[in-house]
Amino acid sequence: MALEKIRIYKKHTHNDVEYNPGPDGIEIEVDEVSAKFIREHDVHKKPGVAAAAEPQHPAASTR
Repeated sequence: MALEKIRIYKKHTHNDVEYNPGPDGIEIEVDEVSAKFIREHDVHKKPGVAAAAEPQHPAASTR
């Protein structure tokens, strides 16, 4: 299984190693399952950066 480099910005433990990145984050190599977990839990997002806007759903018409 190939490893993927991913930059993390939040405290995270991977393979029994605790990472506590500073404001510039830290790059680690993880398998694709771990990378998916990191993305799903926003560990890879820099604090203070707004998330992409959720798609707006048009309100139902009440004519």
